[in-house]
Amino acid sequence: MGDKDKTIPEFISWANATQIWQEHCPGIKSPRNAALLESDKHALTRLAEMAEPLVKEIGQVSLEIEQLESRKRFLSALYKALEQQYMEYSESYQKRLSAGESK
Repeated sequence: MGDKDKTIPEFISWANATQIWQEHCPGIKSPRNAALLESDKHALTRLAEMAEPLVKEIGQVSLEIEQLESRKRFLSALYKALEQQYMEYSESYQKRLSAGESK
């Protein structure tokens, strides 16, 4: 029993068996490539479906940002107008106060 028993199959790892199968089976690359392409197509479709709600939310947030920036511009302009009026009344008040003290 010095020789290996030929009735017991030798274990071949899955990766090695796959490589041997690809090398020794003619025409296997075409179906394999088709399967890989189909797998990639499925992954791309799934990723696109996952991205769609994100794109919609980004668009909504962008719209909200534009609205907030517009409101900020309006409020800033209103504040500047109020500040200008305040300065004018403050100046007038100071002049009247000074005029009243000088008498």
